[in-house]
Amino acid sequence: MLTILETSGEKKEIDNYSLAIDNDNCSGRQIYDLKASHIVSHCKLSPEPKGVKLSRNKKVLLIIAAVWVVGSYIVFTGLSSTGKTVSMVDKPAPDFSIGLYSGENVRLSDFIGKKSVVLNFWASWCPPCRDEAPAFSRVSTTYKDRVEFIGVVSNDSQKKAEAFMDEFDIDYENGQDMGNRISKKYNITGIPETFFIDIDGNIVEHWIGPIDEQGLIDQTNNIL
Repeated sequence: MLTILETSGEKKEIDNYSLAIDNDNCSGRQIYDLKASHIVSHCKLSPEPKGVKLSRNKKVLLIIAAVWVVGSYIVFTGLSSTGKTVSMVDKPAPDFSIGLYSGENVRLSDFIGKKSVVLNFWASWCPPCRDEAPAFSRVSTTYKDRVEFIGVVSNDSQKKAEAFMDEFDIDYENGQDMGNRISKKYNITGIPETFFIDIDGNIVEHWIGPIDEQGLIDQTNNIL
């Protein structure tokens, strides 16, 4: 189960990981894989500004505000009053439309019955996203005839996102998640997160945090 570790020490179970705040890692979170006993980085959806000095009182106020925002976000993106959310794995993937940087628009449902889909949520300012980018570049090229890779860019500019894509030679379709509409549909808690969707439109796996090349190959094979 995914367990949120509150500042009070209370735990809230969600899925197969344990979540803890880590201000030294992407100003975000770390996911503790309880099965594999390892840590994977996981960034908040919004980057935090650097180089700004704040007074102690302002820091306290910001911490209180951050706790309130995070709590509100959890409530409105799927947690019930018991602190649990329903897993999306083995269920139909929520349909969505996205405007691609290429100028076209696609819907997830366009691929049902035609291709499996790897749906990756990312941003150029996210260090763990950079860690997994080379693997996505190589694996997407290998599977391009059988699997549709789609990148969903969160809280980023098109200019920075396209520079990131050029840097890592990513040539599959990517588009902007306007207003985090798609992220909300998929209950995204941070980035990167990746969904592996089979040809029938069902979610086979939800991967939280960066994925290495072998993991990406294995999970992609699982949806063929």
